[in-house]
Amino acid sequence: MSGNMCGLVHRAFGVFLAIALVGGTTAQDEIYFSQSPKDAKVVTGKSITLPCEVTPNHGVSYYWELNGSRIFNTTRRYQQGSNLHITRVDRERDSGHFTCIAKDLKGLSITSSSASLNIE
Repeated sequence: MSGNMCGLVHRAFGVFLAIALVGGTTAQDEIYFSQSPKDAKVVTGKSITLPCEVTPNHGVSYYWELNGSRIFNTTRRYQQGSNLHITRVDRERDSGHFTCIAKDLKGLSITSSSASLNIE
């Protein structure tokens, strides 16, 4: 690929990722999602865990967003490692699109595909 190419859209694991080319290698060569959140059914008031993991995962930090806003840990909704755990699922507070963001030691971050909860 040419050195002046700014980015590349690549499909991997069912996720479209924008990838910057740096020094002839792609971000995809560095980290990629080995587990990403998926749409799920859950009953109101029950618990659910949305998975997220990148490979390689050494030195990677994670955070989650709901509808583009960062999720901060509470007693009801919090990160367990890289996964997001929600207790007492609530239709009003947990509706929308969840995404996982992973950031490596070089500052490169990638965003997972979004997942929604089908709350019954």
